[in-house]
Amino acid sequence: MTRRLLEFRRRGQAPGAARRHAAELILVGNEPVELPPGVAVSKWALERRNWQNPRIRSILGCVELLDDVMESNYAILHCSPERLREIWLQVRKVTEQMRSQFAPLMTEPSCIPQLESARGDAELALELLDRGLLADLEQFPGEIPDGKLSSARKLLCVSIGKLQAFLQDSFGRLMAADPRGLHNADYFMSRKFPRDIEEAEWLHASVAHLQLYLQNLESTRRYRLGAAMAALRQEKMIPYGVVWQELEEFLDLVADDLAAKLRSILALRGVRFDEMEILDHYVVEVPIICRQVC
Repeated sequence: MTRRLLEFRRRGQAPGAARRHAAELILVGNEPVELPPGVAVSKWALERRNWQNPRIRSILGCVELLDDVMESNYAILHCSPERLREIWLQVRKVTEQMRSQFAPLMTEPSCIPQLESARGDAELALELLDRGLLADLEQFPGEIPDGKLSSARKLLCVSIGKLQAFLQDSFGRLMAADPRGLHNADYFMSRKFPRDIEEAEWLHASVAHLQLYLQNLESTRRYRLGAAMAALRQEKMIPYGVVWQELEEFLDLVADDLAAKLRSILALRGVRFDEMEILDHYVVEVPIICRQVC
């Protein structure tokens, strides 16, 4: 290993290159990677073994636990009490592991300036999360009583998204600042990463299609409802004939097609809780109002 690093230093360098590039080298796989100037290989090796590698393993362990209960908000609000309790226990395991394993590993400063900045940001974010979300989760008992199932559902909708965002953001920052980051990003090479990207793109595409659909629906609404409203204003009486037939066809379209599209988006991951409540309200209300008019 030492011989390969020395050969890499000598290969193709100008006389002054060695002085300009005084950084020490490590091997990541078969690729030599420079450490920041002034950082010794021995010091980084000690930090990597005692702190950085355990940090990464701890985060990935939390991500794996959380992945088992990564349901959509709609699914959490409508799942059975048994499934809800399974999700709750898994989330509690994640929070306990974050406090007992990950938090202590974030206290040791890094010898690499960029990694120290990322570590400090992650430590501060964890402290804020501990005071807010983790404290809210601790207010509930380990076994959720029947009277608090509804409150637990809403709290889980918020909690799972925040926990996932913290874990992914912390992992991304720590790996980006790690000298091995471009070669050893386990998460980005795992099956979970492309699936998360696919789900995010699916949600984005579904919302884009819904916006286009609503734009087309709005032009149809103006044409069909406009004729009925104009006749009602002009004649000051309920119109008859073809006007009602066109109106009924339009309302059937809204009740069946639009509600189905909203329901499909509700089932996707990544829909925030507030937006989900609004969508859920429209999924129920829109078909009812359309049927009442018809």
